[in-house]
Amino acid sequence: MKKITYLFITIIFLSCSDDSDPKTLGCTDQAATNYNSNADEDDNSCLYSIVGDWTVTKYLLDGNNVLNNFDYIDYELNSDGTYFQYVALPQDDFESIYYGTYTITGRSTISFYSNEVQSTTICTVTSINSTRISLEYQSENGQVKMDLERY
Repeated sequence: MKKITYLFITIIFLSCSDDSDPKTLGCTDQAATNYNSNADEDDNSCLYSIVGDWTVTKYLLDGNNVLNNFDYIDYELNSDGTYFQYVALPQDDFESIYYGTYTITGRSTISFYSNEVQSTTICTVTSINSTRISLEYQSENGQVKMDLERY
C-alpha cells in the first residue's frame, strides 16, 4: 500500500505545472512587420510586406517547368498597390513591361489586375516570408505554381 501511495504522490507532483512563467505567443521573425520582441514562442501570426522587387524562381504550368522559356520574369510591387511586370524572352532583344494593380485579401490571396488584358488573376499564397512568396492560381492554360524571391 505504501508503494501505491508513493506512486500516486509522485504522479501528482510530476503532473503539476508551474504557471508562474507563461509563454508569450507572437511573431518571432524579426523580418516580419508585426515582430514581437517579447514573444517566446511563434504562433504563425507573422505578416510580411510584399512591397519591393521580386524575381520568379519557379514557374510550373500543370507541373511542367516553363521558366526556361524566359530569360527572366520580374515584378516590382509598389506601396500604392500598383505593379510592373518585366518579361524577357530569349529570342527578343527587348523586355516587355506590363502593369496594373494588386490587392491583398486576408492573409492568403493576392489579386493582380492587368491593364493590358483587362482581367484579374487571383492567386492563393501558399507560403510567404520576408524573402520568398509561393503562389498558385488557375490560368486559362492550366494550373500555375510560382515562387518569387526578393532581390
